[in-house]
Amino acid sequence: MGIKTVLIADDEEDVLRMMKRRLSSPSLRVTTVGGGAEALAAARNQRPDIIILDYFMPQLDGFETCRALRDDARTRDIPVLMLSGMGSNSDAFTETESGPDAFLGKPFDWDDLLGWMNVLMLRGRRKSSASECPASPGT
Repeated sequence: MGIKTVLIADDEEDVLRMMKRRLSSPSLRVTTVGGGAEALAAARNQRPDIIILDYFMPQLDGFETCRALRDDARTRDIPVLMLSGMGSNSDAFTETESGPDAFLGKPFDWDDLLGWMNVLMLRGRRKSSASECPASPGT
């Protein structure tokens, strides 16, 4: 399976440092950026296995960033996990095509974060495999 890549976008530098320190491992490469525009550029260039977005970021917030990722053929199938202190009201964002694949409220439990990352990366791999398979005869 090789090394997986996670892209994390948050405007708080100490959050990025903490997440990079906690998530980095021999099997997981972590890239951090400070905002939505940087996340879009990095996603297009690096094609990470998962993107973690903070909802509240200046200029381009997490939802706007997610919408732009979904509108781009190069990034639309990358799983997105949204983090926010907004509470359960943000679950509505996962119900739209342009929204994240999952939402996790802050503060979060590290085991929950890792669990969601694993599930979403597995789903993303299945979705990519399905889109690469040719249509079966007669369909």
